[in-house]
Amino acid sequence: INLCYSTSSEDIQSRLEAAYTNAISARELEQLFKKGYAVIENAGFDPSVGREIRKEIDAIPNNRFTANSTRFVKDGTQTELVKQNIRELSAPFQETDGTFLSALQRDRTLLTLLNVHLPSETP
Repeated sequence: INLCYSTSSEDIQSRLEAAYTNAISARELEQLFKKGYAVIENAGFDPSVGREIRKEIDAIPNNRFTANSTRFVKDGTQTELVKQNIRELSAPFQETDGTFLSALQRDRTLLTLLNVHLPSETP
């Protein structure tokens, strides 16, 4: 069943789980542990899923997004680095944000996969 034709919560959830399962490889895990982040191209999603997620994100009002930033603390002093042109929407998403975003929020596959592959000691 293709997600562009079926929007049942169970079907969307199972497709997201399959996408994550196929997206995480040794290469991404190595990058995550060495650099602290990993770029997963296309995340294993069917292109129609990506389009639906994009539509749902585009429908969220801009005032719910905030500037992405990193906070550094040294000797009790906090400094914030605000990243220009990078906006973020923190979970939890609202039910009205859309079927696909809600399914992404409920899905535990990515977290489970990362925990399973977590080495006993990170490099």
